[in-house]
Amino acid sequence: MTLFLPSIPLVVIDLETTEAKVDLAVALYMLMLGTAPVVWAAVSDRYGRKFLLATGLGIHAVTSVACGFSWNVEALICFRVLQSIGVSSLLVVGAGVVADIYPPEVRGNALGWFTMAPAVGPLFGPLVGGAVAELLGWRWIFWGSAILGAFFCCTSAFLLPETHPRSYQPATPYTEEEDRKWSLITVIRPFQLLLDPRVAAMSLGNGFCQSTTLGVLVIFPITLSSTFNLDAMYIGLCYLPYGLCALVGSSLGGRLSDLVANKYGPSARLLTAICGIFCYGLSGLLFIFVDTFALILTATGLLGFFFCFQRPGVYSFLIQNYPGDSSGVSASVLFIQYTLGFLATMIGPQVWNTPDGKFWFFMAYAIATFLSTIPIGYFVKQSWKVPHHGQD
Repeated sequence: MTLFLPSIPLVVIDLETTEAKVDLAVALYMLMLGTAPVVWAAVSDRYGRKFLLATGLGIHAVTSVACGFSWNVEALICFRVLQSIGVSSLLVVGAGVVADIYPPEVRGNALGWFTMAPAVGPLFGPLVGGAVAELLGWRWIFWGSAILGAFFCCTSAFLLPETHPRSYQPATPYTEEEDRKWSLITVIRPFQLLLDPRVAAMSLGNGFCQSTTLGVLVIFPITLSSTFNLDAMYIGLCYLPYGLCALVGSSLGGRLSDLVANKYGPSARLLTAICGIFCYGLSGLLFIFVDTFALILTATGLLGFFFCFQRPGVYSFLIQNYPGDSSGVSASVLFIQYTLGFLATMIGPQVWNTPDGKFWFFMAYAIATFLSTIPIGYFVKQSWKVPHHGQD
């Protein structure tokens, strides 16, 4: 996604459209990233991780080619939605693979490395995307992505081993009626998991952080282009503070999550989540007051750090508590975070340049993040009533 963001001003000119319509392409991309994993999670648990990876990457490669040939903004929106269906499979299968191959005592650190993907994306994506857009044109962002997608599709299909222990055909084949029942149950499983207060609370806390981040990242290129008159290449460079801070936050959050969990018990992982979510809300409030280039970059960097700092604790706790539903619980988290992200990317650009609108946008999200830490803290307290006799 971040490859595309610096080129938004160029796309507006080339397709003779408005910023609002191009932002809609980004927002609907987010929405499908949240809804498609519900189906992908069921496919992963039935057919295995390898099949899901190859299929998703194949869809991504084909639709990326189509995005590059978009003749108007409506076609771009359509192809971006289809592209996000393929990309969303990678989000589900990644957490599932980590759960398959890493034991609980080191899973937080492993998930910290896995969740670095959103950090590495803003670290290199806008920089590469901005340079490609300036030198070759914005369409080559998608064509280059298609080439990479096709390469990784082939490598995942032929070289990657299967990690999911239940990816086998049953001794007795499913009847047609049993197959239909299985399909319905597994598709609605992520929504059933959201009825669990622990899953709901952590999905909302992570989701409020994710949605604010997405809103800011979408607003970023428009603001830097119109206010500071920067071109796509320099806009890409301005994402570096966010990416670097997110990279550090992911690594530190994962290591601390494992450290406190091994000493005080699995629920102690949530301490890093509470700290990250609460500090994220404070960082978001800075955007109400910033009006200079340096302060915008500083505030964006803080968002990146605390957003990625809290994620390993959330993911590792949920996966450890739902060992047979690693894909399903990941889909639950993704559904909430990208549905809220869709709303933020729709609302954020509309209110950014209005003083009252910007104030209430960031104030509302800050209050939401603060409140979401209360039930998470309650679950930690409840779990610590029973002493943990783990590693000291």
